[in-house]
Amino acid sequence: MHNLEITILYPIFAMVLLTAIVWFKMYYIRFSEMKKTGITAKDMRSDNRDLSKLIIESGANFGNLCEAPILFYLVCVLIILLGVKSSLLVVCAWLYVVLRYIHSFIHTTYNKIIHRFLVYFSSTLVLWFMWVILAIEVMSL
Repeated sequence: MHNLEITILYPIFAMVLLTAIVWFKMYYIRFSEMKKTGITAKDMRSDNRDLSKLIIESGANFGNLCEAPILFYLVCVLIILLGVKSSLLVVCAWLYVVLRYIHSFIHTTYNKIIHRFLVYFSSTLVLWFMWVILAIEVMSL
């Protein structure tokens, strides 16, 4: 495997790490809130709007990491499988990951919507750009 093909794995690992961190944090928050407030597992339904904002936001952030990032994982796997050697795609992959870390930080801390939206929007533009670059690379094979 070419060095660039290996290099694209690192942003994938970083995204998986972010997802794991958010998952563990979500359950830490949920179990802490259950213990503190006496709510039960049955009360933890996603449609229960009586839950604390902390519980709702931690779950929403985890869910968000299971949506658009799927396209990120797919484009990275296709880059590897197709043997595309592009430093630009590696840089874009890292940019996407950094923006997703920032998004998660905003979402799980002060959660100012406009900040979160701008970072999310930027990360998604980077993701679409990666797909366009991959399509151009494939057409030139």
